[in-house]
Amino acid sequence: MTEDEASVRLLELAAASAEIYDADIILYSGDISDVGFGKIVETILTTRNRENIVLVMTTNGGSANSAYQIARFIQKVYKKFYLYAPSYCKSAGTIVALGAHELIMDPFSELGPLDVQLLKQNELGARKSGLLTKSAFEGLADASLTVFERLMLPIMQKSGGLVNFQLAAELSSTMTAAMMSTIFAKLDPDTVGSDKRDLEVAFDYGIRLIEKSGNASHATVMHLVQHYPAHDFIIDDEEASDLFENVSFPDPNLMGLASLLGSRAYDESEDVQVISLSAMATDQRSDDNERSTQEEAASNGDGVHTARSRRTDRKGNSKSKGDKDEDILTDNPVNAAPETDLAGGNGEGTPIKDA
Repeated sequence: MTEDEASVRLLELAAASAEIYDADIILYSGDISDVGFGKIVETILTTRNRENIVLVMTTNGGSANSAYQIARFIQKVYKKFYLYAPSYCKSAGTIVALGAHELIMDPFSELGPLDVQLLKQNELGARKSGLLTKSAFEGLADASLTVFERLMLPIMQKSGGLVNFQLAAELSSTMTAAMMSTIFAKLDPDTVGSDKRDLEVAFDYGIRLIEKSGNASHATVMHLVQHYPAHDFIIDDEEASDLFENVSFPDPNLMGLASLLGSRAYDESEDVQVISLSAMATDQRSDDNERSTQEEAASNGDGVHTARSRRTDRKGNSKSKGDKDEDILTDNPVNAAPETDLAGGNGEGTPIKDA
């Protein structure tokens, strides 16, 4: 399959998916941020064509605030919100998932704990997991208990009964405190409190979103916050089916669409990419219909072929048939892919070339 053929096939799959789900098909790939929220708003407002949406999302996470804004905006604009995770949709991405009425997942899909990514102090652009401080505190508490037990029992055993339980416990407590106090002192109370607060924010956002989506319970949101040991812990499609009410397998057309999108669907883009795939398919179909009409008119000899047909884009601007769709294919990355073909290489799941 050539690149041109792969691009045509991609748009055919986008159109078919839009028909099957009766939804706009929008790709979001990248960090969840204010920039991403702005792009999703602009894309939806300029390309919305149906009552439902399938958001194809690939992200490692980002801002909990932006995730909540994205999910709430989609809930307000669309009647039904599907979220398809062809690859990983973690952290703040899981917050967005809680706002969806239905999750679409396959064996390659991943959600993650409801764990916000916090900026590291004195490190520009670097982030840390909100679970780190919690895990550190729990680990030190477990270590303290272990030290206490290992000190107290030998004291009682080696004393030959001369030291009773109460005295052994007091001695062990004193020694444990002396050993662990310097380590606990390194924990900044402000950091502990701040991280706890941020995790509570993620929890509260999740609760508000499921009140609209109805796709999870309060217990599920609490589970996503508290019951996973690490930020990158994988929640696959089977576990997601236990946590969420509505989880379905993707239609073959939607899976094929993700495959042809390649790296845009399976890897987080360095710069946030928001693309209305269904809108591009609609535009292509309109172009094909117009070209067919012109060719038919020309074959009938009525002279229509001598004039350049004009059309109107989604923003109301008049365009010539020969003009490029600048707002969709080139200059505006909000609504479309870069100038390179959407599908790269042989079209069989080959990653798309970056612009």
